Amino acid sequence: MRYSLNDGPIEELISLLKMGDELVVQRVEDLGLTMKQVARTIDAARAGMWNIQIQEAGVCSQTKDGFSYLEGFLAAARFHHHVQSRRSKEGIEQARKRGRKGGRPPSMSKADVMRAKEILLDQRFSVGEVAAQMQVSKATLERYLVLYPDAPAQASLIPGMLSNDD
Repeated sequence: MRYSLNDGPIEELISLLKMGDELVVQRVEDLGLTMKQVARTIDAARAGMWNIQIQEAGVCSQTKDGFSYLEGFLAAARFHHHVQSRRSKEGIEQARKRGRKGGRPPSMSKADVMRAKEILLDQRFSVGEVAAQMQVSKATLERYLVLYPDAPAQASLIPGMLSNDD
């Protein structure tokens, strides 16, 4: 079975391969879009008892040399993944030490949740209306109400609270 990355996701193709089949690709990079995906493809070939032929490198996994080539490439892919992962973790740790914190900023502060609770306790507005006023989705408001269950309702302390005129 001949394959190129232009043919679509390689996972779909791999799921069709049976024992004794041969996956023929032009280049090693055709085995996946990332090193991790290439490693998974080589592992799947070993586990599934099907073969890989890489035309540009003149490699076939059925031969001793071809199998050694793929094993070496697999080891290099795993090493590369390990190094990249370690560098990422070290970078994140260094950023934390400098006071940086990753991730998306919170949609609502504790004060926002307190304001929303006060408005909801009044029972004149629905959760959806309060969420729209606070410019968050209904699901986000509900998630934050659960996240801060003990936040006291003190909307009177917060300027810009919804009124009946809104």
